[in-house]
Amino acid sequence: MVLDKVFRQYDVRGEYPSEINENFAEKLGRATADYIGNSGSVVVGCDLRPSSSRLKDALILGLNNGGVNTLDVSPCTTDMLTYTTITYKPDLAIMVTASHLPLKYNGFKYVSSQGVYLSEGERSKIKGILASGAFKKGVGSREQLDILERYLKTMKRLMSWSSSTLSGTKIAAYPMCGTAKLTVPRLLEELGAKVHLLSNVAEDPEPREDNTAVLREAVLAEGALIGVVNDGDGDRLAARNHDGSYITGDQLLCIFSKIYTKLGKVVVTIDSSSAIFEYVGRDLIVSKVGEANYVVDAVKNGAVFGGEPSGHFVDLRFTPSGSGTLFAALLAELAKQGDLSKMLTEIPRFYTYRVKVECRDRLETMAMVEKEIEKVAGVEILSKIDGVKYRVKGATVLIRPSNTEQVVRATVESKSDDEAKYMLAEVKRMLERLSS
Repeated sequence: MVLDKVFRQYDVRGEYPSEINENFAEKLGRATADYIGNSGSVVVGCDLRPSSSRLKDALILGLNNGGVNTLDVSPCTTDMLTYTTITYKPDLAIMVTASHLPLKYNGFKYVSSQGVYLSEGERSKIKGILASGAFKKGVGSREQLDILERYLKTMKRLMSWSSSTLSGTKIAAYPMCGTAKLTVPRLLEELGAKVHLLSNVAEDPEPREDNTAVLREAVLAEGALIGVVNDGDGDRLAARNHDGSYITGDQLLCIFSKIYTKLGKVVVTIDSSSAIFEYVGRDLIVSKVGEANYVVDAVKNGAVFGGEPSGHFVDLRFTPSGSGTLFAALLAELAKQGDLSKMLTEIPRFYTYRVKVECRDRLETMAMVEKEIEKVAGVEILSKIDGVKYRVKGATVLIRPSNTEQVVRATVESKSDDEAKYMLAEVKRMLERLSS
């Protein structure tokens, strides 16, 4: 059934137009209108994928025909949408995006009135209404809102940034043709930087080391202080230093966590490198993988910051979702002050490798993995909040089921490169055996 395939753990997502299309979007709007009682308001936004504007219009049509008023803030980054949500207090917000996935995909991120992602249980109610095909009629209005000016002004005030914060710097920005191209260059320029903007279209808009060679070339050619890159909806950040070297997600998480621990509590995910605990300290709150999980834990614990190695970084004082825009500017500020290079040399060096193995049933495979690990001599179980994390000899291993596909993922790290590679091979062999 298509609904079972596109309704994922954190969002609604599929290939366009075979699984997600305008007809689906309109009906999804009608089902959502029924879900919130055929009244009230919904904030809607979209990224710059070729299909996003059409899907957004169809979604709004469905919401309006179900009696719901809509506030359209498109095009926007996801954190612009959540900022609008906590500012205008609608009943719900929906972002049309497939985030970092290839352009053939699209989808819908649901955000609650508190600005955090709508739970899977609540989205399952919408799925049930959609499956019934019986929708109530109504009449709703549509309004367009330009939130960018207010969004940037609030951010600059919060961070105490001015027109001289980045004066005298040159920064390369690669938004991968996503909506961060509307926010990052403008913010950096308003802070005094000269921006070299890369307009290359990325068919695979996920900021990874192997996917950002064009940024490396630009940093070196332009003599830029730093290069920043964002994904399709601007909620992730990756970067390259002045010498073109890639700054890993774990390194960025260490840097930002170190800064924010001076302001309050910090939440990181279980897949974070051991380096963060050596560099920042042991008083970090550890959460399950995924922004939907660690943001909830951050709110619950009154934290000021949450992040994960994938490049999602959240300043809870601003908005409860990843902001590639805010953290791009913060990273540039650190680079200008000379703190970035200093901090990178201070972070403990761990060799980290990751692998994923396809399986028929990821939860069944994980159950077998846990039993297998218990048999290994000298294993110290560190955590079971999300899969199993354990230490054996000098290596730390995290094995967990994917949140979105039939895959089991493993992360292996050690201060010895040889040991990390050896353990990765051992873990991969075990997963392939148990998944076959």
